[in-house]
Amino acid sequence: PLEAERAALAAKVEAVAAQVDAAQARTQARLDADLDYRAQRTHTQEAERTARHAADKATRSEEELTQKGASYRADTLFMYLWERQFGLPGYKASNLIRWLDGRVAQLIGFADARANFDRLNEIPQRLREHAQAQATAAAVELAKLTALDTDARKADGIPELEQAQAQAQEALDAGDARLAQADADAQALAERKASYASGEDDHTRAAVDYLASELARD
Repeated sequence: PLEAERAALAAKVEAVAAQVDAAQARTQARLDADLDYRAQRTHTQEAERTARHAADKATRSEEELTQKGASYRADTLFMYLWERQFGLPGYKASNLIRWLDGRVAQLIGFADARANFDRLNEIPQRLREHAQAQATAAAVELAKLTALDTDARKADGIPELEQAQAQAQEALDAGDARLAQADADAQALAERKASYASGEDDHTRAAVDYLASELARD
């Protein structure tokens, strides 16, 4: 009976799954013929391509910063003045230190080097900001496309079919669990019967032990 029940449940799962597949195919065919949906899909694809291109460009620029910026970061005097913000409003030092830092700055050509390092750092930052903006724009277009998909699926009753499919699968899983438990129970019963037949069960051993103790006492 359990195997027959399991077969019926499995057949129901397959039938509902076929209904879901057919409904989804009909919905997609209808959407593919819809001009508004096709236009939005094109907008979404273009936005995603633009976002990927912007992200790749930002990544390459960041890698370039790592490579070209190595010489600046390796220059101890340059990084000393850079970190102290020499030549910027945030620079603070006593008159003597200002004079010494100025001499160092002239010696290494700090003004030009700082301008170049500034640009080198600024470009990846700007490109990354642009990439993030493009990613946001792509997400907006994708949300519009998803909304059209969702509305079409609801109109064709697909969520209800998917719920019925999930319920049928849950019933099948429960049937499988009952069948597995029945098999385990049958196996345990067979093992108990075998132990009784061989005299290895607890009751038989207890009786033998009792008789042996009685005989030993006699």
